[in-house]
Amino acid sequence: MIKGRLIYPITDDKDFGELVFRLGKPSNGVILIRTSTTNPKKRFELLKILLNTVDVRDRFI
Repeated sequence: MIKGRLIYPITDDKDFGELVFRLGKPSNGVILIRTSTTNPKKRFELLKILLNTVDVRDRFI
């Protein structure tokens, strides 16, 4: 945690998500990005929409 904020790993690596989800490694949550686009600007826009509409705390998304 940095200055009262939680850090949520954002990744497109399914192996990283497996460490947290299947193997039960400690985490505040993970955001696994799987989109039809590889365009970084579009992916960032999709991520902003997600973060503004979903409570990601303690979740595997």
